[in-house]
Amino acid sequence: MKPIEQTPASAARAAHRPGRRAVLAGALAMCACARAPRPSLGASAAAGAADDALLIEDLRARRRLPGLAALADLARGAPLIVVGEIHDNPAHQRNAARLARLLNVGAVALEMLPEGDEPRAEALRAAGAPRAGQEAPEWARYLPILGAVPDAAAIGAGVPRERLRMAARQGAAAAFGPDAARFGLDAPLPEELAAPLRDELRASHCGLAPERMIPAMLEAQRLRDAAFARALLRARQAAGGRAAMLVTGDGHARRDRGVPRALALAAPGLRVFVIGQFEAAPGFGPPAGVGALFDAMILSAPAPRADPCAQLRARGPMRG
Repeated sequence: MKPIEQTPASAARAAHRPGRRAVLAGALAMCACARAPRPSLGASAAAGAADDALLIEDLRARRRLPGLAALADLARGAPLIVVGEIHDNPAHQRNAARLARLLNVGAVALEMLPEGDEPRAEALRAAGAPRAGQEAPEWARYLPILGAVPDAAAIGAGVPRERLRMAARQGAAAAFGPDAARFGLDAPLPEELAAPLRDELRASHCGLAPERMIPAMLEAQRLRDAAFARALLRARQAAGGRAAMLVTGDGHARRDRGVPRALALAAPGLRVFVIGQFEAAPGFGPPAGVGALFDAMILSAPAPRADPCAQLRARGPMRG
């Protein structure tokens, strides 16, 4: 399959974010996972409904799969599952919920669930969709993933904003802490990986980010990659011998520079199965060389959204 031309989809999510104009902390947060509009949990909760996919492909064998059940069979046996997504496409959360159920995962780490917010997530999971939608609109759309496997542990992977600021000022290693070397943060990202990432960060902000902010955004991205990898390893410890799943943005899920790279350094020998979710739309499709970056991919219909660049431009200049 010929890949659709890719530009990062984070601008679409960034454009939805409320609040002050882009100070550096806001820009860092937009860099990977801007907040989606308040979800409608009723539709998302149907984890057993038909697959939300136009195409599911085994990228290693270059063959089309008949459905998510076949994809789950392909992933079965891997202790770690990384599911990428476009955050503001509800179909991607529904697919992740179905995969969690089919694989009967023992724990789920969520990028959009802040570290330390696990007790709140468990309380809202028990309380149900209406209360969750009111109290946690930023990540309540992910609760059906937990509901798909009721006994699966919830692990918060979201990085606190103060640590993102620290990464911007002092680098990802300083913000991560003592285990930084284990996850590869003690050395710069190789230039053959850093250069395209810088280009993607520029594109994801529609060329509006001052150039001086790009290195800080790169450090924030690296911090998130390592933090999500660590969260997935914590999920594995909580999974009781079953598989552990991470749900994160596609940019963090890719093998070359994202979470799988950090896992290969921190836990060599552990098998990681990586799934990317993309849209059949320019700018939101699979990246060039997708077969080397993911084990499988799901292509879905585009989510309705306004022009993200127009929204970012309307918010005025970004200031670092």
